[in-house]
Amino acid sequence: MDPLKQRFIQLFNASGWSQAEAARRTEMTRGGINGIVTGSTTPSASAVKLLEMLVMDSGVKLQISGKEVTARQHWLEINSRHAGVDELAAKLNEIHQRDPEVFKSAKTMIESLHAQVTYTRKKPSSKISRAVDLIAR
Repeated sequence: MDPLKQRFIQLFNASGWSQAEAARRTEMTRGGINGIVTGSTTPSASAVKLLEMLVMDSGVKLQISGKEVTARQHWLEINSRHAGVDELAAKLNEIHQRDPEVFKSAKTMIESLHAQVTYTRKKPSSKISRAVDLIAR
């Protein structure tokens, strides 16, 4: 199952909301929510993020690895794992300013790594995806 779809369904189930309530809160149609939850529709990353924020602000409790935590606690834990992305962005910017040729080589390496990961149908790490986004600017 697509990771975005899986995450959306996990958040939807954790919320305890009806499809109509989830549609109202996300400003999506009930049919759109239904298509994601029961059909073959894959949500956008922004729809998953929106639902995540709404669930996080609602005080919903989640069962994560047998432990009950608030959605907010879980979100903070997940995002703390990606703290190195900001460091990566700063380092890429520093390299770009200091030596454009080295930056060009780094860009080629990162794009190649991203292409390999994508080709093997593995989900690229957030650091690789973020690096690709940064060098695309």
